[in-house]
Amino acid sequence: MKNLSDNANKLSGVSDAAMVTDNYVGSLTKAAESVRNLSLQYDKTATSLQKDSNVSGEYLANVQKAASAVSNLATIYENTTKSLQTDTGSYNEQLNKLNQNMSSINTMYEIQLKNSQGMLDSYKSVEANIQSYAENLNASLANTKQYKEEIDKLTKNVAMLSNVYGNMLAAMNVTKG
Repeated sequence: MKNLSDNANKLSGVSDAAMVTDNYVGSLTKAAESVRNLSLQYDKTATSLQKDSNVSGEYLANVQKAASAVSNLATIYENTTKSLQTDTGSYNEQLNKLNQNMSSINTMYEIQLKNSQGMLDSYKSVEANIQSYAENLNASLANTKQYKEEIDKLTKNVAMLSNVYGNMLAAMNVTKG
């Protein structure tokens, strides 16, 4: 277990964690098989000790207890191995789902960025058009002011001309009379 903890602290990536877990599960399987072989050896030893009449009953009982404990240990290792295999598969599934979700979020973020950039470009275009309209309006205002001044001059000139013609007509009517 300490070896697994040390290895887990050294991992830098998620895929490395899955590989190390698989290696650990393989090691546990081999350990369970070794324990099973050890259990068989204990059983053989216990059997041969039973045949040996010089072995004390107490020693034989201890060897049988040890063989039973080793057999139980093998079962525990097998169950742990199965549990780790199940947990590793579930962990990998969750990582795949997380990766898919992150990919979807990234795609949506990219779309949002493109839309934001498009809106920014549209706002800049509208601002440029408004600026152009304001400049044209200011130019029109100056032209309108000049036009009004010219119309005022024309009106004064027409009034003066009308006055001159009026005086000429009046002078012509006085001489005829």
